[in-house]
Amino acid sequence: MLANVWLLPALISFTPIFLGWYTTEGHLRWMEEHPDACMFVVNKTYAIISSSVSFWIPGVVMITMYC
Repeated sequence: MLANVWLLPALISFTPIFLGWYTTEGHLRWMEEHPDACMFVVNKTYAIISSSVSFWIPGVVMITMYC
């Protein structure tokens, strides 16, 4: 149980970043052209899914359980 508390958030946050799901094709091309720059640009789909899975859904579950 304790391992799940640490592993699931790590999978949710790091997997999309390492696989390139978090950004747009245009930004990926820009990163190839400018390897010395560090910009983190996310697409709308990633932002909505990531925030829902890691914050909104657990928040609603906790509020429901406590009320």
